[in-house]
Amino acid sequence: MTEEQWLAPIKEEEISFCIDWLKKQDITKMYNKRLHSYTLKHVIENYYDTYIYEGSLIEAVKRLDIPYKEVDTWSKRREPDGTITQRTRSIYLPLSLKTVRYYSDKTKNAI
Repeated sequence: MTEEQWLAPIKEEEISFCIDWLKKQDITKMYNKRLHSYTLKHVIENYYDTYIYEGSLIEAVKRLDIPYKEVDTWSKRREPDGTITQRTRSIYLPLSLKTVRYYSDKTKNAI
């Protein structure tokens, strides 16, 4: 990804894809620590065969009023000063792993 793509504003089309995908999910009472926004963005990318910015997913969650829990995550990245980790913000979502798995395959149709 180029720096220009990284700094580009969130696109409404990406948010729309996320909203559509999230509406297909079952909301549970418990937060699943395997289902954080960075992981789910890749699932949605696979489903729609397009790039999705993690912020687009977070914005979609907020617009749909889906409960979420903010968490600190660590992603590996080498900085100019030699630092190899970077602290980032992600969110956990209370989604059913069963429906996430079902809708991770873009060949599946809506129930």
